Amino acid sequence: MNVVLKNHNFVGRLLDWYDDNPRDYPWRENKDPYCVWLSEIMLQQTQVTTVISYYHRWLKRFPSIKDVASASIDEVLKYWEGLGYYSRARNFHQSCRQIINDGGETFLSKLSSKLNSLNFLELLNLLMTDLCNHLCKQFY
Repeated sequence: MNVVLKNHNFVGRLLDWYDDNPRDYPWRENKDPYCVWLSEIMLQQTQVTTVISYYHRWLKRFPSIKDVASASIDEVLKYWEGLGYYSRARNFHQSCRQIINDGGETFLSKLSSKLNSLNFLELLNLLMTDLCNHLCKQFY
């Protein structure tokens, strides 16, 4: 069986599981790459129940990458306070600054438009295909 067929079977099973086990998390409400990225960083080694209030508070203060980039590191760390692993906040802040300095906000806007035009199955299929291709390159 080729990688694409295996990939499709896995995606179907994963989507079935997703439908059978819904969770209502704020980062699932939109596909904005910034919000998804933020949630991924916050959720590293931190419980979901802890992250939810921080996520809302963060987005209220820093609704965009540009807002994070223009903030001082002290303010960023203050809003991160309580989540632990402060290197995540420092790296996130530095990454946001790098994106703005490199003109990447335009790229993210285009990416966001593209992601919003895809349904969940198409997006998952793209991600799984990319993962399969990456693994094939690593191990074959």
